[in-house]
Amino acid sequence: MKSLGKEERLYHTFDDDEPGIYDLRHVPSELPIPDLKDKRVLEVGTCDGWWAIEFCKRGAKEVIAIDIVDNLNFKPHVKAAGYDDKIKRIFHDVNEPMNKLGKFDFCYCGTVLCHLTDPYTALRNIYNVMDEKSTFILTTPVMPYDPAPTIPLAYLPPLFYKTQYYHPNYLGGVHMLHEAGFKRVDTSVPYISIDTMYNTKYVNGVWIAFK
Repeated sequence: MKSLGKEERLYHTFDDDEPGIYDLRHVPSELPIPDLKDKRVLEVGTCDGWWAIEFCKRGAKEVIAIDIVDNLNFKPHVKAAGYDDKIKRIFHDVNEPMNKLGKFDFCYCGTVLCHLTDPYTALRNIYNVMDEKSTFILTTPVMPYDPAPTIPLAYLPPLFYKTQYYHPNYLGGVHMLHEAGFKRVDTSVPYISIDTMYNTKYVNGVWIAFK
């Protein structure tokens, strides 16, 4: 088990709970999430379990939620939602092979790529555990789309962004997913998230990848 420590601050805003750093309750309806009924789901970067719970609400039979940080809000929220028998948290670094976790029908990786120093390896590891007819949705802070392109495929954020290493543009995200092995990559409308801790607004790109 690899853990970077314990984080007690509420990261997401849950229903009937104190406000978190991010309120993403509007986001699921804006994403092209496929039918998850009786599907096996991988969530990369689960944090406090907000997305894992959302996927169970949509009918997933099992959610494997990986992270390298032990967030103390995870277990209480998963139990309160009644999904502690369907959601399994595993401390695992996405930059390490995940074959032992089995195959998945759907994978979601939300706002994780920007924190990785080696995103290509992470995307290849995700590709390797996706079933042949699976869907992978990637979201991460994005640069403006430039069809030329006259701007780089990605850029390094300012230092005050803390542990964020770079943001791709839409073309850069497509390129990275193809390099990871995905044959088809679609894009969707971005969504806005606001970091209430630093009062920073992020435009999050959305990519849908298929094997």
